[in-house]
Order: sequence, then C-alpha cells, then structure tokens
Amino acid sequence: MAFGLFYVNMFFEVCIDVVNKALDPYDLDRECAVDTLCKLATAVRRNHHVVFIPLLSEEMIRKLDNVLGKNEVVSLQYCFKKKRDLYALGKIIKVKAVVSFEKTEGNVDNVIYLNPKFTSKFEYNEECHLLTENIMDSEFFAYITKVYQKNCRVDSGLFRIKFFPVQGGGSTIKDVFVYECKLCEHFCLCIMDSDKKWPNCTEYGQTAKEFIKYIEERNISDDELSKCRYYIMQNVCEIENLIPMSVLKHFCSVQTKWFFMNHMNIIQWLDFKKGFEYKLLYYDEAYTEWKKVLPNEIPWQQIDNIRLNVADIQEFKDRLDSENFPLLFTPWGGKLMDKILHPDSKHCGKYNLYETELGSLLPGQKTEWLTIGSLIFSWCCCFSNKII
Repeated sequence: MAFGLFYVNMFFEVCIDVVNKALDPYDLDRECAVDTLCKLATAVRRNHHVVFIPLLSEEMIRKLDNVLGKNEVVSLQYCFKKKRDLYALGKIIKVKAVVSFEKTEGNVDNVIYLNPKFTSKFEYNEECHLLTENIMDSEFFAYITKVYQKNCRVDSGLFRIKFFPVQGGGSTIKDVFVYECKLCEHFCLCIMDSDKKWPNCTEYGQTAKEFIKYIEERNISDDELSKCRYYIMQNVCEIENLIPMSVLKHFCSVQTKWFFMNHMNIIQWLDFKKGFEYKLLYYDEAYTEWKKVLPNEIPWQQIDNIRLNVADIQEFKDRLDSENFPLLFTPWGGKLMDKILHPDSKHCGKYNLYETELGSLLPGQKTEWLTIGSLIFSWCCCFSNKII
C-alpha cells in the first residue's frame, strides 16, 4: 500500500519517564522534559492534539502543579480524567506518536518515536498539515473522515478532527512534501490521486510516478520522513471518483446517468474532468482492458484502423481529432468538486455528504473511504471540547 494531513492532529502517548524527569530537580534533562510537557499541554488546550499519559497518577499531577503553569496542569488533569476514553481511542487509531527519553527517533510499525532530546526543532504544540493537490480536496476528505468516525462509533462529543490544509498543486506537490520533511517542525500527511485511467491499471499516472521518484532522489532521512507520510489512492483514478453516486446523480445529464447506471464497475477509472479519453487506447494495456468492459460502446473497428496506421501517440491523437467518436458521458471540467461541496440553490438540500452510508458506495470507493478516513482520523484526532 502506498503510504509515504481545517488542522491535522496526532494521538500522543507520553511515557512516564518524561514526567519523572520533569519532577526530578537533579535530572539533567529536567528542563527539556518540562518544556515538552508544557508544549503538549498547550496542544491539548488549543485542541491541536490528543495527549495520553497511561501511568500518570493524581499524586504526580499535584506535584506537577509546582513545576508547570496552572493552565498546563488543568490540561493534563483533563487528559487524566479521560483515561478510559483514551484507552478506547488508542485501539482505533492506526498511527500514534510515542514521546520518551528512552526511545530512539524513528518510525516502527506505525508508531512514531519522539525523543525530546533530539527533537529541538519539533513543535509539539503546533498543528500538522494536510497536503493535497487542490485545497478543496481537504474539505471533501473531512467529510470522509467524519463518516468513518461515525461508522467506528467514536463519540464526536469527545473527539473530532482538525487540520491545516496545504495546496501542493499537481507537479509541484513533490516539492512541497520534501520541504515539509526537511522542515521537521510538525507532522504532515500527503494524499494524492493515482491517475490510473483504466481497469486493472498497473502503473500510476505521471504526477504520482514523479512524486515517488523525486522522494527517492532527495535522500530524505528516516528521521525526517518519520514525521511525514504520503498515501496514493489505489482503487480510484482521482478524488472525484470518490463522490457517492447518491450525490453525483444530481449533477448528471440523462445520458450520463444512464451510462453510469449501466457501467457501475468502471466509474472509478473514468476521468470526470475530461470525459472518456480515447487517446489512451493507443496503449495496449488500456486497449485490452477497455475493450473487455466496453465491447459495444466504442467503435473498435474504427480504433483498430487508426492504430494500424499511425507511428506514434501524437499521430494517433491527431487522427482521433479528425474523426467523430461517441461521447460516452458528459464531463464536468474542473468545477465538479466545488459544485458538490458548495451547491447552488438548485442542488442545496438534495443531499448530505455526512449522511453517506458506506454500504451505498461502490467497492473501490468504500475501500478508499475506509482507508483515507482511518488514516486522517489517526493523524487528526483531537479533543472536541475546549479545555480552558
């Protein structure tokens, strides 16, 4: 699986050695421990992260009153009172950060280890970033994650998600991700389109391939990469292919609705912006896969004649432009997501993304909704209520 974040937040599990060092006036790491606890307590107060200290006791909290400020102690008291809920939350999340002076830096089995002695640049109380190709993608992902949270029966009165959206663009998203890694000041999760444009496609599109190659060439250290991840969607072409049919049908022409209803098994591989791309049929794999699922909708004899008489892809595209081919469905251009998220008066009230039932999604959509929802909730969980 291709893993590499409103504000992105993290479930912090703080080992008791951090508290013990903060309480020991003779410990050489005391100042660092106190500073770390202050930052984590501030993160709780600002609803930026969830902080869990499993072995924290009431006696330790009373002693911390002589070390930390009043607001910081109140924040840690709140975490202590929610210990049972935090235990339950810890079983749901897929990624957590463990803070300890006894651990080395790095990432093991989706646990990010942070040693305060070696994370002087890292701001524990700062928000994390959700990096997407388009700024609007993060808004749609927020709906997906809330549906995931509801499906997991996580009490929204106790926990929610928040994140800071960052727009990476298409070809430039790789540069933004590397910058986030090198900065090493906060967590960052990047979610990208696969741009797989036919069923059973074995390769990513150009943007995703260039992203992976660029990351490998930049020699990012394990420490830098441990605080940043990326996920490339596996079961759909682009984010628009995640839109439920119960929502999409309100924006379809009669012809498009008919085509989709009769070809539900290929919707996730269609380009909603451009429509069906006949130029892809130049490639053998695309030709074979599309012919399997659309044997009657495309004039294959006409395509075969062109393929046999062209030297390269450019000549193939020129021939396509000079001949007429059926429009399988009406494309939406680049405004579909905006229309879905911010419906006009004609569509307002006809659907609610938050009420999407996972069972109503297509198989590939459901897999991605669960994966993305789980990933973002794990990186973005925070307390719902303002502590102070």
